[in-house]
Amino acid sequence: VGFGTTVNLKDSDSSALLSLTFVTDAESNTSEGKISISTPYGKALIGKKAGDEVEVTTPVGVKKFVLKSFSTIHGTTYTMD
Repeated sequence: VGFGTTVNLKDSDSSALLSLTFVTDAESNTSEGKISISTPYGKALIGKKAGDEVEVTTPVGVKKFVLKSFSTIHGTTYTMD
């Protein structure tokens, strides 16, 4: 996972799905699911692969996710299946 990657996460507690795309700080827009790689989510996901468990430290506590799939900036998609 790195810059330009779109990730699909599953919340380990609620099973809710979350899709995020990693962009530059200037392009970040949370309402569109575009976040900076320098955020807690970005830092937690750098170098992860599909199927990995991820812990994100947020201001409200630690959130746990499973990285279900991701697509690179080059269009390659990786899934845990």
